[in-house]
Amino acid sequence: MKKNFETLLMKIIIIGALGITSQPAMAGMFSSDDFSNEQMATVKVSITDAITKAKAMQTGTVVKAELEKEDDNFVYKIDFLENGKEMKMVVDAVTGNVFMGED
Repeated sequence: MKKNFETLLMKIIIIGALGITSQPAMAGMFSSDDFSNEQMATVKVSITDAITKAKAMQTGTVVKAELEKEDDNFVYKIDFLENGKEMKMVVDAVTGNVFMGED
């Protein structure tokens, strides 16, 4: 129960920080898999910082941001929508390095 509350609170804070006010735009925008506290302790970059870093390299609107474990590394996958085209960015959750994702 506490973990669900903390996850919900994190989503509310992130959404507020991004200035998103439309209910339909918020639905399902942010998610993460269930990770242990030990795994989460390795994550050094917040989702808010990851979005900021990705936005510095990609124009458009963030439509989804998600923490995932990929090849034993934690990364944020951030989806943008620009002129009807979806673009993906990947941010390393430990180093903060930003990479282009797959279209």
